[in-house]
Amino acid sequence: MQWIKLDPITRRRLQRFRRIKRGYYSFVILVVAIVLAIFAPYLAESRALLVWHDGRLFFPTFEYFDMETFGQEPPP
Repeated sequence: MQWIKLDPITRRRLQRFRRIKRGYYSFVILVVAIVLAIFAPYLAESRALLVWHDGRLFFPTFEYFDMETFGQEPPP
């Protein structure tokens, strides 16, 4: 199954590019780095996405929880 119909000349150019291993792997690494950079704010956020505490599941990203919920005392 072919998703995109490519011109025969374009198909030959892509095959030639794939044969250049250093260029092809550099391209793959660059694409992965760009995808990671796009999702970096979600991967390295300061708030937890998921918390498992006392056998219960919490989602602090979508709802606010007080300190008492997790057994802490509020500051004086």
